Amino acid sequence: MTKLIIVSGPSGVGKNTLVDAVLAEYPNIQYFKKDTTRDKRPDDRDAEANFRTQGEYDERRSKHRIALPYEVREEDYGLPVESFAELKDDPRIVCLSNFDLIESLSEAFDTTTVYVKAPVEVIKQRLIQREDTDEQRKKSIESVEKHLQGYEKSRELFDYEITNGEDLSVAKKEMIEVIKEELSPHRKIYHGFLKFVFTR
Repeated sequence: MTKLIIVSGPSGVGKNTLVDAVLAEYPNIQYFKKDTTRDKRPDDRDAEANFRTQGEYDERRSKHRIALPYEVREEDYGLPVESFAELKDDPRIVCLSNFDLIESLSEAFDTTTVYVKAPVEVIKQRLIQREDTDEQRKKSIESVEKHLQGYEKSRELFDYEITNGEDLSVAKKEMIEVIKEELSPHRKIYHGFLKFVFTR
């Protein structure tokens, strides 16, 4: 049974919205928490990340309380050792954009990886409408096409692809179907030929 579900995609594609649908359907699944120095937005989930000051982050890192540190748009991120300890319990789900990190986690844990796409202009419009600072919004918009290009080079890392276009309900349904399949007790037996790619 999958222990770590990784959801990736460019900023603004709707990763957390799809994760919300999963959490509503499967209350036993929780976020695999991250640490970050990024400013918290109004729509951020407290369950997803610990928003640290730079000093707090640096202290935790110096005390080896943060594993696999990485950077996204000039902000520090990392995976708290406490989150790894929780993998012994129910499955955890995490949104990550760093392909190298996703590869490392996939090599170390029993993972399910999902990439979420959408038309570039749809993503950018969502970012324009999102409550954020002007600086962060600009960085997010500038990163969209680069991330999609990175995905084209890293497709082999992902088990599933979901397109989160204009009809959000379709993407939510597909995401829940992925989780249903991956949490099946027979997953390991059939996983080799039950992988499929959602395209819309």
